[in-house]
Amino acid sequence: MLILITLLLCLFLYGINRDIFSPAKIFVINLVVYHFDIFFNDYSLATQVTYVFYIFLAFLLGWLEFFYYRNISLKPSIDKRRYFIEKIKNRRVHGLIWMASSLPLLGQLYMFYHFGGVQQYLTALPAKVVSFQGLGFYLIAISLFQVINLVYFTYLLMRVDCKKRELFIYLIHLSLGITLAVLSASRTGILIYFVYIAIILHYYYRPVRIVTLMFLGTFLLLSASILEVTRYNFSIDAIPTALKNRNVGTLQHFKYGLVPLELVYSRDITELHYGASYMSLVTNFIPRAIYPDKPASGGVIFTDAYYRDIYKSRTSNLATGLLPEAFINFSFIGGILFSIIAYIMMFAPLLKYYTCKIRNKSSDFFSSLRFPAYILICNGLGAILVVEFTNLFLFLIIKVVFIVLLVCVIKSIIGSVNPSIKVRMV
Repeated sequence: MLILITLLLCLFLYGINRDIFSPAKIFVINLVVYHFDIFFNDYSLATQVTYVFYIFLAFLLGWLEFFYYRNISLKPSIDKRRYFIEKIKNRRVHGLIWMASSLPLLGQLYMFYHFGGVQQYLTALPAKVVSFQGLGFYLIAISLFQVINLVYFTYLLMRVDCKKRELFIYLIHLSLGITLAVLSASRTGILIYFVYIAIILHYYYRPVRIVTLMFLGTFLLLSASILEVTRYNFSIDAIPTALKNRNVGTLQHFKYGLVPLELVYSRDITELHYGASYMSLVTNFIPRAIYPDKPASGGVIFTDAYYRDIYKSRTSNLATGLLPEAFINFSFIGGILFSIIAYIMMFAPLLKYYTCKIRNKSSDFFSSLRFPAYILICNGLGAILVVEFTNLFLFLIIKVVFIVLLVCVIKSIIGSVNPSIKVRMV
């Protein structure tokens, strides 16, 4: 029954908007991937009802897409204009991008130095919640490599005179980014590069077809499964704490959104936090030496309340997700109402930008370079179904601000840009 409802949702969303990467569809992709196990295994009635609630929310988002700008054709906007950048200015932009990339690379090198070497760093990864405390600045710096790479790719794509040599140098940059993601033991960090690049190509080169998307999705899911097997069975002598000989057939990424739901429905909520976990997004910027009793994030609160009696170690915390975090703050009814209102308030501005892209109102060269910020926000609003609010938006805000600043510096280097006479047709 749940499979049928999900298929009807997908047909509905595609029927009202043929753009396969519209915001509502990205929401559904996150919903299905991280709750996929619900189609094959038994879960509580409350968890199944919650999944239906998410389906209802997706229907609502689809209607908003349709009615918000129902007088325009909801098709992906392909900017056929390409731009010519003077050789000296192009060199300066490349220099700027690699100079900016040195920040996350130096951050990773410092992490190796801090732990006494690469092997010692890898040893600390399984307990990174504890071992990485006080190193947040370096973790944020490392995460910026991803957004630099996306701006870099968009810059090359928008130019009519891009050389093969530049593409080769970009591939080196992409390889470094994937390497940093591997060193962080993040499957999502590795595979999301391919998703983001596909979305940029979809809007600025050629629309991705459904068949292509299905192949891409299958490839990424299989890759995620292989990476999970590798992650849980990888072991070298210098990593005695590595998880090995573990049953990896469960494919944990298919139940990321289901585990916290099962936990939150397993017992009564005894203490409400009235939005304190959301306030941790602001208080996280305050050093604990100044504010020792600052609110804990949703993941810490949730794990202490529902899982710490089972999982005694404090080396890791569970992610919450949209509804479980709302529940521990405002109870069940209050959490549902809060989630609907808060999500629509976040989704509406995203729709505004999305429809402006469709109508070609913001498709000039420099706004195109800022497009990766939209991708991050759009995927973030889908990922909020399975991650905690503070962790998501802390990194999201920093990445978006960094993209804007990076593009401003590129603009100051290049100056005004006009479309080239040579147009690459798509």
